[in-house]
Amino acid sequence: MTTDYSYIKEMIATELADAESTENMHGIIPEKHLVEPRLERFKKGFGDEGVLSLVVVLQEFMTGNDGYWIVFDPENASFGLAAPPKENRSAYFLGYYGGFVDTLVGM
Repeated sequence: MTTDYSYIKEMIATELADAESTENMHGIIPEKHLVEPRLERFKKGFGDEGVLSLVVVLQEFMTGNDGYWIVFDPENASFGLAAPPKENRSAYFLGYYGGFVDTLVGM
């Protein structure tokens, strides 16, 4: 069963259209780094604090698991940052920023 995340894409498109600037320290151009939304599991922190299911919407690097990911939490209707999994650790959630553009600019 495929989940329909089109509403998330619409939220992002609206925010990008209304944004005065999407300039960020990482030089990310949103349209080139957006990915097809997909559900992933993330540790809540560096300790053993539980797991969150979040939707990945942007990857800093399109290959490999470096950089940051922007994720959306359907339960809180908020965007945030996450770190992708590495060979010796799970993916983990870094925190909420609110909107998509706020998260992008805050990277």
